[in-house]
Amino acid sequence: MVKRAVIGIFALTLVSFVSAASFSVSEFLDKIDSSTIVLGTLFLIFFAMLYFILSRVFTKKTIYGKEPNQGIATVLALSISLLIVYGLNKLDFNLEDIFFNLGFSSDLTYTLILFIFIGGTIFLGFKTKWHILLVLGIFFILLSLFDIVTESFLVMIIGVITLFVYFGIKFFGKKNTVSIENRRKR
Repeated sequence: MVKRAVIGIFALTLVSFVSAASFSVSEFLDKIDSSTIVLGTLFLIFFAMLYFILSRVFTKKTIYGKEPNQGIATVLALSISLLIVYGLNKLDFNLEDIFFNLGFSSDLTYTLILFIFIGGTIFLGFKTKWHILLVLGIFFILLSLFDIVTESFLVMIIGVITLFVYFGIKFFGKKNTVSIENRRKR
């Protein structure tokens, strides 16, 4: 399933090479409004949280014990997430206005989003054993190669630094060693 999605996205980027159509990913992303990106991200966040909660609530008994009923949890999480995002869209949800009403300037909003991104990366780093750094490094390098961002050289440098940090943690970090007591037990 994931392979098909990756192949589909890759095929979309090759449309301008293959046919006479003038389509590029950067033009497509320029046409997307920032509120659409925020609402899409909120949908994914709400869906993930609701699916996690509902998969714990709706379980079914099997011979192996209780397992989550994925069908019910997925449908309910999807429906509730869509309703939440639809309601936020109808209420003209604006992230900058929320921070401005809390007393932050609009310039400070982007700084706060950066700190939230860095904090989320560190949190996911602990959860995924720092593999998120590999994904982000490759993502930043690909972002700079496809000329999607204006400062592509800076984004490439950030991607390379992120990869160096990942490989530094993997190669020079704490190794899984067996203690002397565990050796004696064997």
